[in-house]
Amino acid sequence: MLFFSVLIIAILIFGAYEFSEFLKNRRSLNLLLALKKHEPEFKNALGEFNGLSRQNWYISNRQYRLWKTKYQYLAEMFSPLLYKVKTRDQFKKLVTDFADFYNKGRELFIDKFNENFVQRESSTIKQILSAKQIQNNKDQVTAIASDEDNTLLVAGAGTGKTTTIMGKLAYILERVKIKPEDILLLSFTGRAVEELADRISKKFGENSVKAQTFHSFGLSVIGKALDQRPDLAFPSSTARQNFLDEQFSLLLKNPSYLQRAVEYFAYYFKPVILKPGFKNLDDYYKYVKTKQNLTLKKELVKSQQEVMVANFLCVNGVNYQYEAPYKYKTSNSEYRQYKPDFYLSDYDIYLEHFGVDKNGQVHFTQDEHQNILQSRKYQVEMEWKRATHKQYQTKL
Repeated sequence: MLFFSVLIIAILIFGAYEFSEFLKNRRSLNLLLALKKHEPEFKNALGEFNGLSRQNWYISNRQYRLWKTKYQYLAEMFSPLLYKVKTRDQFKKLVTDFADFYNKGRELFIDKFNENFVQRESSTIKQILSAKQIQNNKDQVTAIASDEDNTLLVAGAGTGKTTTIMGKLAYILERVKIKPEDILLLSFTGRAVEELADRISKKFGENSVKAQTFHSFGLSVIGKALDQRPDLAFPSSTARQNFLDEQFSLLLKNPSYLQRAVEYFAYYFKPVILKPGFKNLDDYYKYVKTKQNLTLKKELVKSQQEVMVANFLCVNGVNYQYEAPYKYKTSNSEYRQYKPDFYLSDYDIYLEHFGVDKNGQVHFTQDEHQNILQSRKYQVEMEWKRATHKQYQTKL
């Protein structure tokens, strides 16, 4: 009897589940049928997306963005429930394919297509560069093949940025057939423009692409628009400096800006070097001697971290003396008088800044053996300072 009761309950539960699924599918099917009148538009949308690849050229983000903007209204009609519709109607596949391309077009198709395009185009690029005697490597060829809206190249000095630009010029002039007068080539400095101009004339001739600074380009645009070339805003560096001083003074009258400016100059004006770039102690000490670590009170201190400590005290109105002699005599024939980093006179407190990591280690150089020796020396000094304050019952 119990078995039949359990069986009946199971049948009822299964039946209720099936009925629930039937209702969900019915509801989803109704959503799909409601979109049926837009079938030609969905077909056009997919046709245009597939047409991006039929151009057999790099698909830029701008092209994809324009396609999405054009068919945004179709995407807004789509519901995720349509993925679960059980139907043989091919219209469902048409709609879900559109949704996939709209939401994940780059991951599903465009990125892979562009990667293949770059590989196919690489041999052509190398032939063009070889003919122009322009050196190249894989990364440079990839940058040259990219026909993206914007291409960011991150590279250090002397790694071939200018060479890459020359390669790009050769490619778009000879392969893409862009006219020289339709290319805008800008650089920040006159020196860089001179170098570009020299290389361009040697590779492409005197009447090829013209390189300009941003300033000269801006002046030329204003000159053509107004039929009058403007004067420079500041005839001299002194006039420019006076203008900047005036603007800075005005900004400092804003309490919020003043607070941010003080914080910047107090704590972030110079970077704190956490990973040493010094090969040995000699290089480190030369750096320490030549580095100007200046506080807001115009004191010279020994490190940028001490600058931050001093400025924190200054900004928060805490009086201090930097490296004031300790109140008890500690000097003898071997050692000079002890001078703690900071003495907070209003509180009779000494503040020492120990430049060690959480394990008590120093990292002055890239030489680990020297760091170990210096760490031991530093730890001995730390213990001596703590013991001295404990001996004379002063606050550290």
